[in-house]
Amino acid sequence: MNAVPEIADLLKLTRKPVAEGTPAIRAALLADTASQLLADALKGYVRHLGFSLELFEVNYLSRR
Repeated sequence: MNAVPEIADLLKLTRKPVAEGTPAIRAALLADTASQLLADALKGYVRHLGFSLELFEVNYLSRR
């Protein structure tokens, strides 16, 4: 099994254009803190696997 690339490499993958016809994965990310870095890392990892990621991000405010 291949090792997970470094975070810097994953973030570089998000800057490359997605090839036409690349299969897409749809997902939602729910977080109560800043999630931009996690979202970009997820997009890069999915690109590393050969897919594109359609990510819906939602800020969740919990009441305590």
